[in-house]
Amino acid sequence: MDETRKEEALTSLRSTIRKLEKALQSQMSRGLHAPVTAARLEAMRIAYAVVAEEDLSGFTKAHMKEAQKVLLSLLPSLFRMQTKFADNSSQHTLLVRRIRSIDLALSRMEELVGEDLCQE
Repeated sequence: MDETRKEEALTSLRSTIRKLEKALQSQMSRGLHAPVTAARLEAMRIAYAVVAEEDLSGFTKAHMKEAQKVLLSLLPSLFRMQTKFADNSSQHTLLVRRIRSIDLALSRMEELVGEDLCQE
């Protein structure tokens, strides 16, 4: 994995995790049940761990497969959002990086699901 691409992906994933943490905290403080936000946050945390090549022993294959489903479900809306931003705008750049980071995480997860690193 190219180190520059990896660092870019980790930065993007950290940013997404922070945004989801704030959103979840806001929703919960208003007494809202937020299962979608919580699932996305967990998926992004797993994506970060996978890209960062952290210890994955705390994640089962079921966790990884669920994270894959959540991340895959995000991609269509992210691609649709691309058309709303002018090319080379900061929003477009951040969105492209988010898509690339999710793609990278999904590729790595696909490799790992078959390995013994992920317990059933």
